[in-house]
Amino acid sequence: MEKDDRYDIQEAVFMRWANSLADGVVKELNDIFDTKFLSIFTRLITGDLFISSGSRVQDISNAFRLVDNDERFSQISVNELVDGNPRAVCSAVWQLVQVFWKRFAPADVRDQKMAEALKDWCVERAQRFEVQINDFISSWRDGYALNAILLSYNPELFSMNQIRDMRAVDRIEHAMSLAERYVNTPRLLHPKANYFSDFSSERLDMKSVVCYLMVLYLSLTTG
Repeated sequence: MEKDDRYDIQEAVFMRWANSLADGVVKELNDIFDTKFLSIFTRLITGDLFISSGSRVQDISNAFRLVDNDERFSQISVNELVDGNPRAVCSAVWQLVQVFWKRFAPADVRDQKMAEALKDWCVERAQRFEVQINDFISSWRDGYALNAILLSYNPELFSMNQIRDMRAVDRIEHAMSLAERYVNTPRLLHPKANYFSDFSSERLDMKSVVCYLMVLYLSLTTG
């Protein structure tokens, strides 16, 4: 199967997300479905120790069953995960991201669809500074939205006038640096133009942005 470029973006973002939970144990995306990461993730979600069966296929199936009761993994082929099929792997990691949301989001939003809840939050926060958000791709390219969200939580960090003359890439860098410094939000995306996983990249994808915004949201609201 020919690899779609968007999986390069998702792989980079999903690996950084996984490593933010598991202290760098993921060297390539498929490591997320090795017993080491599954043990860490399962314990994080359930609080229980994960015991390996000795079979990777069985371990993946057991982990899915333990972390989720909604059968969200029922359409994912465990054998394709073991084989490293990029579409299956990215699809399964996206489900893990949503499991993480359901476990750690505040009670009043955790049962909402993650993307919808995050968009509502972004719109409400950004409109305080007259920044409009319509989607998870084009609305983020100029850097104003990220800065507005951060400023809505701490008006003393900077003023919007300070960033108006910046290039888009510098506004994004400004926001992500502040998020990293003040609320420990890892850089799942990078603002540099030579990265695929970049807010200004033409190959930016919605799931990568939502994953970063989920981590930012949890850092700002539950951290």
